[in-house]
Parts: sequence; C-alpha cells; structure tokens
Amino acid sequence: MREAIIEKLGKHLCAPPSGEADVVYALVQIRKLMERDKVSSSYPRLKFFCDWVVHGGLAGKEAQRVLIEIDDRLKYYDNRKPWEIDPDGKVGDLLSFQSLCVEFHHSLKSMGVEQIWTKGDGYAWFGVKKLFSEIIRDCPLEITRKDYEFPYISRLEITDCEPWEAGMKANPGPEHIGWNWTFTLSDGRTFKMGHSSSYGRGGTT
Repeated sequence: MREAIIEKLGKHLCAPPSGEADVVYALVQIRKLMERDKVSSSYPRLKFFCDWVVHGGLAGKEAQRVLIEIDDRLKYYDNRKPWEIDPDGKVGDLLSFQSLCVEFHHSLKSMGVEQIWTKGDGYAWFGVKKLFSEIIRDCPLEITRKDYEFPYISRLEITDCEPWEAGMKANPGPEHIGWNWTFTLSDGRTFKMGHSSSYGRGGTT
C-alpha cells in the first residue's frame, strides 16, 4: 500500500496543480503516508494543514497548538502596528505557507516521493498557495480557553483571497496572488494580516 501511494503521488506531483482537487488529493495522500510511517510529529505544520483540508475547519487540540503559539506573541500587539505581533517572523512563515512548503518538501524527500511542486522556478508552489488559500477560505480555526484571564485568539480564518493592491500597482508585470487572515480575539477585537506573492518578472515572493 505504501509503495502504491508513493507511485501515485509521484505521478500526481510531476506537474503543477490545475485545480483545488489536485491540492486536496496530494495532502490527503501525504497525510496517509505520514500516519502509516508514524512521522506526523516530525512535520507538525504539514500535518496541521493536511488536517485542515480534510476537516474543512479545525477546533480542538490541532488548532489550539497553533493558535496558542500565536497567542504567545500577542504581548506585542498594538492596533496601530498589528504587524509587530510577529517580531521573529514565525507567524508570517505560517500564514504565508512558507513553513508548509518547507515541511512538504522535506517529508516527501524522506519518503522517496519525486515531485516538482516545491522545486524548479517556484511556479508550481505559487499555484499551490493560490489554490490552498481558496480551499481553506472561510474555514475557521476556533478555540476556547476556559479560565484564561488574558485576551487570546479565539478564531482565525482567511476571509478573502486578494493580492495587495499597492503592490500590484507598483509592480504590474508579474502575476499576483494574496489572501487576508482575520484574527478575532476573545474580547471581540479583530485585526487582519495580509500576504501577497507575485510570479513573473522579478521572480516569486
């Protein structure tokens, strides 16, 4: 069974994804391999995103692990400068799918699966990001932390999939994608963090 999954994945990942179903299929099969090989704990971000696709939204310990990690950075939150929630860049790596890309690449390499989605000129991964953001759009992460006296992130979701308008105007040549994450705190406050990528003249971001 393992060899059959690897063979199917290798064929599936030899070309860029053409639709959301391609991304869902890949993550479901990777999840099967990780569970079969008992290596899920070695790739926590990849497992997290695979679970999110399978369940169409997450609540409970999977979501809580990620949101609590972001919570640890809330001490930096200032509504005039919301980006300062991320002084070490780890939130950005998560929300831009960079950590997903890294673990996707290393997990498949260790399993012996040949693929191009994270290799080459970056075009394939550009497509993966675009499709993945649409798949989990409006599928929130939600947690409740009982008896926790400080504000915490109770909900996180992608609320729209649009690139940064100022970036498109300043750099009109490449193809642009983007998405906005909306954070809802337990005290009702909300704020957004956006991410944009471009492909074409000037490369991929």
